[in-house]
Order: sequence, then structure tokens, then C-alpha cells
Amino acid sequence: MIGQRRDQLERVPKVPPAALKPPRRPAASAPPGALDPARTRSLVVILHGKRAEEPGLREAVRALRQEGHEVCIRCTFDAGDADAFVAEGLRLHDFGGRRALTFVAAGGDGTVNEVVAALLRHGAPRGVGLAVLPFGTANDLAAVLGISLVPEDALRTALDPMTPRAVDVGLLNGHAFVNIAVAGGMAAVPPEELDSPLKRLLGPFGIALHVLKRLLLGGLPAPHVTIRYATAPDAALTDDSRCATLEGGLLLLAAGNARQMGRTVSVCPDALLDDGLLDFTVLLAGRPPLQFAAPWAQVSAARGAGALPANRDGEPEPAAERLLFEVLPKRLLVHMPDERLLVSGAAGSEAAKPNRRTGRPRRAALLRMLRPAQPEGRAARAAAKARAGAGRAAGAAALFAAGLAAGLLLLRRGPGMPEPKSRPHASQRGAGSGEGSSRQRGEPSAPPRGAAAWFECLAAPVG
Repeated sequence: MIGQRRDQLERVPKVPPAALKPPRRPAASAPPGALDPARTRSLVVILHGKRAEEPGLREAVRALRQEGHEVCIRCTFDAGDADAFVAEGLRLHDFGGRRALTFVAAGGDGTVNEVVAALLRHGAPRGVGLAVLPFGTANDLAAVLGISLVPEDALRTALDPMTPRAVDVGLLNGHAFVNIAVAGGMAAVPPEELDSPLKRLLGPFGIALHVLKRLLLGGLPAPHVTIRYATAPDAALTDDSRCATLEGGLLLLAAGNARQMGRTVSVCPDALLDDGLLDFTVLLAGRPPLQFAAPWAQVSAARGAGALPANRDGEPEPAAERLLFEVLPKRLLVHMPDERLLVSGAAGSEAAKPNRRTGRPRRAALLRMLRPAQPEGRAARAAAKARAGAGRAAGAAALFAAGLAAGLLLLRRGPGMPEPKSRPHASQRGAGSGEGSSRQRGEPSAPPRGAAAWFECLAAPVG
């Protein structure tokens, strides 16, 4: 019997030990549209200090972290913090790992400029990406790229491994810009305008009012300049045979790697981010506006004209008597939801036509200058801010009501509080009370009615 049982057991197929382990629970399914965390990029969000309480930011970061994405937040406080955070991110990132690195500039165009300058200064590899989380006043670069103002949507664009595209970087006297660099009398940006209450209240229109005020008070400066620019993509700065020259009183020169400034005017409506050229719009005194595209342009002030003011992406640039605008072709990897601002996305449009390279702006271009792009997600952003404002107002109202109720309760006479004394009526005083009044006899006078009596009650100890 025992032998038969042993034979039966030997004929039973052996089960491998791994099959004896309890089955693993299926992984929680990701929400629709979510990205695989193993295929996305590690984000270092460099957040402008004044934007730390933006509605929806904390919820967006928390949701992405719960999905397994790597999101690191660094908040700036002093000048130079963005540069330090970029250096730290480059030093600590594992470039041999599975995830690539992307820095997210969370702020306005000035914050984007700081992050880009830091990436170039520290020699970031070309695989390091830049994304934009638009929290600024104008958000011009985000508007032309089609990046949403909703924090979670913008961060998902930064996480998507299919969104990075190589774009050019502009240089003004060796300093980087991504959107627009401006020179001339209208380009001066006084420090008080960068953080003025009017700018915070009205946004881009506040900036326009500051410019209008300067023009009305100080006039329209037009220093005499000479502008040299290349007429061929490979023309050198010393090659006079392939250069053109303009002279006159300079009102404004805009060099566009992208297209618009101040969210009010598309000053370089045909600019493309990866064509290896900068688009220039020049306003000279007494002349119609001129537009041309070139890899470089040099602006030199005449003797005695003084230094030329300039700014890059809305941030002031040191004034100089000679300004050199250049381009670094396809130097930066930028996350963008589509190719609307690339050569591949502009095929067949006005921006891709050869006649945009030089000459007066066409009528269609002038019309496009008056139709700047507006950032996407404005309604959702405004609704989030309205909800946050309503919540703060409700909290303040609740505190006020609680304080008012507490004050009324204190003003009510409690069971242990003494009865407030009242001044005796004139009929209760004697006829000769004028000479023999309590005040003249040195006796303390009765407290007055009203608020003083209640203050005495409040000050009296409770029995």
C-alpha cells in the first residue's frame, strides 16, 4: 500500500517554487492620458518666489508625484538663485540613468531668460530640456508656443518625451535671450517698472502705460545709429560684400527669436525658432518700418549719441554704444505641444516664404503684428484665481464675524460682573449741590454712561 502511494506521488508533476508564491496584485491603472513614469523626464521646477502660492500648482505637483513622476521644486528668493539651482540640478542628475533632465522655468519671460542663461553658462548637455510654466505678466513665449496656463497641463507637456524640439538661442552682446531683444530709446526698462503696482494690477497694459508716461515726459529719443546686418546665412561680420547698412535715428529695433512682446504686439510676426536666423523689425525716424531676417546684426551709435539702452526678454541689458545680435542655431531643447513655431510646422505659410528675409513689411505682416497670440487656458486660470480669492475673502469674513460675535459677548454683562454705576439724576441732587457737589468735596464722580461704563465692566474682575 505504501509502495503504491509512493508511486502515485512520483507521477505527480512537480510545481516550480515560483509558482507557489501568492499572485501579485495588479498595478493601479494610470488615469487616462497619463504618461509612463519610466519614459518621462525628471523635472526640476525653478519657481519664482512671488509665484509660490499660484492656484493649482501644489495640486498639480502632488498628482504627478502620485503617478510616479519625479518633480523637484526649487523656489528663488535672491538674485542668482536660478543659476545656483541649475548648477545643482546638473551636478546631481544621473545622466546615465533612464530619465532625461528638464528644467521648468515657472514664472514670466524673465525667469525663462535666467534659466536659459544658466544652462548655457554651465555648459548643459544638449539633451537637457527647458519647459515653461507660465506664471508671469505677459507670458509671451508660452503664448506663441501654445503652452497652457493651467499648471498640470503645462507640467504634463514638460514630462512628455515626445515634446522636446531643438530651437535657436539669441545673443545680445553675448547674453542669451529666447523670445525678443529690443534696442533703442523705447527699450529702456527702469528698475521701478519691473515691480510696480501698476504692472501687477494691469499686467501688460501697465507696462504700456509706463512706456507712454516716459514718452510724454521725456520725449521720443532717436539716437543716430548705423545698422549692419548679414544678407547671407554664412556671411561673416567682416565680410562687407555680403552685408547691408541702414542709418538714421533709431526709435526701436526688435530682434525676434520668437514673435511677440508685452502680449500686445507681434513685433516679429514671421519669426521661427529653428531657422538659424533672427527676425528684425526696425523703426527709424521719418521712415516706414523695415523687416529683415539675418544670422547677425550690429548696431553702432554715432559719436556723441551716447550708449544705447536695450533689454532681453523684458529684462534690462547694460547700455552700450555697440550692440551685437547673434544666433546660436538649435542650441536648446524646448518642450512645446506642437510645431507651430518651427520650420516644419510653418511649411507653406507666410513665415516660410523667401521674401520675408528683407524689405518693408507686407500688409499681411502688419496685420499680424496687431494680432498677438494669447496664452491658452486663460479661462481656467482666471476661474482658479477667482476661487482662491473667494476662499480668502470667505475666510476673512468668517474671522471678522467671529471677532464681532466675541466682542458682543464680552459687552454683555456676565453673571459675575458688577452693575455699571450711573450718574444720579438732577432731581435726586439737592438744591445746594452746586457748592456741595461731590466733585468739590473731593469724592469720586460717577462714571459716565455709554462706552466708558462698559469699559469699566470689562476691566472689573469676574467674581
